[in-house]
Parts: sequence; C-alpha cells; structure tokens
Amino acid sequence: MAFSVFQDLFAEVDGATSVFVSDVIGRLIAELTPVLTVGLTLAFIGYGLLIVRGAIDMPVMNFVGRSVRIGIITAVALAGGIYQAQIADAIRTVPDAFTQAILSDPSAVAASVIDAAGQKGLDRATEAFEKSSVFSANGMAYLVLAVVYGFSAAIMLIFGGGLILMAKFLLALLAAFGPMAILALLFEPTRQLFDRWMGQVVGAGLTIVFVGAIFGLLLSIYGRLMDGLDWGTTNIGWHMGGAIIITGVAAMVLLQVSSIAASLGNGLSLGILHEVRAVRGGAVAAARGARAVVDNPLTRTAVSNPATRAAATGVASVGRRAVGYFKGTRRDAA
Repeated sequence: MAFSVFQDLFAEVDGATSVFVSDVIGRLIAELTPVLTVGLTLAFIGYGLLIVRGAIDMPVMNFVGRSVRIGIITAVALAGGIYQAQIADAIRTVPDAFTQAILSDPSAVAASVIDAAGQKGLDRATEAFEKSSVFSANGMAYLVLAVVYGFSAAIMLIFGGGLILMAKFLLALLAAFGPMAILALLFEPTRQLFDRWMGQVVGAGLTIVFVGAIFGLLLSIYGRLMDGLDWGTTNIGWHMGGAIIITGVAAMVLLQVSSIAASLGNGLSLGILHEVRAVRGGAVAAARGARAVVDNPLTRTAVSNPATRAAATGVASVGRRAVGYFKGTRRDAA
C-alpha cells in the first residue's frame, strides 16, 4: 500500500485554505470599503481646498499623480480588483508550481516527495521488524534496526511535512490580509507594513520551494541507501549508521530552511521597494527641473542653470539606479 499521508493532507489543507482566504478577503473588503471611501473622499476635498487657497504649495500635476496612485492602489486591493481575482490565489499556488518545476520528476510535488522519503524508511523498518525477535541476539538486532529506520522516516516526515504545513498556513493567513497590507501603501506611516508583508509572503513561499528541493536531493541519497540494503550481504552496522547520518543532516538543514527563506524574502522585498522609491524620487526631481525651465520662459537665463542641474541630477539618479539594478548592484556612481 502506497504511503500518501501528506499528499492527502496537503490536498485537504489546500482546499480549506482556499475557502478561508476567499471568505476572509470578502469580509475584509466589505468592512474596509465604506470606511476607506468616506475617508479618501473627505481627504481629497480637504486637500483640494487647501491647494486652491494656496495653503499647500503643490503643483496640480503632482496632485493628479498622487490621485492616480491612490486610485490604482484601491483598484487593486478592493472588491473586483486584481488582488481578489488573481494575486491571492497565486500567493498560495505559485510555490507548489515552482517546486514541481525544479524537481526531477515533472509530476512530483512537495507532498509526494515527502511521502516517497517516508515510504523508503518505513518499508525497511517493516522488513526489519518482521525479522525481529526478543528471544535471540539477531532478533534483537533487527528490532533495533526497525526502530532506527522507523525513527529516521518519522524525522524526515515531521520536519519536512511540518515546515511545509506551517508555510502553507502562513501563506493563507498572509493572502487573506493582503488587501489591508496593500492599502497601507496609501499612507506614509504605514508603508512599512506592506514591506514586511511582502517579505513574509516571499519567505513562506521560498520555504515550500526549498523544502521540496532539499527533499528531492535527500530522497535520491536516502532512496539509494535504502534500496541498496540486502539483508544477506549488506553490512548492517554501516547501513544503520548511514541512515542516522542522513537523517541528522536532513534535520539540521531543514531547521535552517525557514530562517534562510525569511532572510531572502525580506532582503528581496526591501531591495525592490528601495529601488522603486529611488527611481520615483529621481523622476520627480527631473520633472521639477524641467518644469522650471518650461514655466519661466522670460527668466530662462536666471533659472536655466539650477533648473537644468536639477533635471540632470534627477535623470542621472534614475539612470544610475536602473543601471545598478540590472547589473546586480545598488552602488551609486559618485
């Protein structure tokens, strides 16, 4: 009988989390939409009046640009937006698709890889247990082997399956509260919430991918070890020691996977947002410099030098960021 505990369990978890994410997103959007609509309407009216009265020194195009940005954010996050229709489901399913892509077996997923690793160890544990006996030295040796092989299989199943299950639950929770994190981009004090949310999403997704990839490698080693066991000719002591070593290494590696994935996820999200904000700042500086030249034709001689320098500085900043990003470095030119 095939060992398929995690395949069945993950299928149930995926179904339950899909319903959970859809329900929570629907309720969250229903609660946030009226509050956000009223708040943004009042904010636009008040801000517009302040600009008209001259209390705030902001060009009309900057106000229009800010309004467009707010419109895009709310369109993505709220009802009928891209997030609810596509992004939320992608957050849950893309890690499994990546895992399937990097495994040698194109039909394999993380759950099947873990089940296969457990199957190898449990088969050998069952064979050893059938040969065991408490009335002879050889029988006791087989009993010890059965315990060792069963323990090694259990360790692989618990560590590998447990990490993926935690990552799946975390991804579901993060996907459910995604609209709130995206709407945090509307306000400067809360933008860090989106940064941290993105880092957690990437970290949890990488955990699933890394565990699947590591199990793909360990399974080939563990499977060869178990398949090479011949009860009549194999050195049982060496074989048992190999199983213990592989299991210990697998446990140590898997314990580090979540921290490595979290570090990579946070670094990736912060790096991307840093570049986007830097490019946006450079573009704003370039636009202001160019506008100063265009809007002052009668005093062009007086303003052309500083305005041109401002525009050139902004364009150069954008160029340096773009070149550094595509070359793999964020170091600015002097």
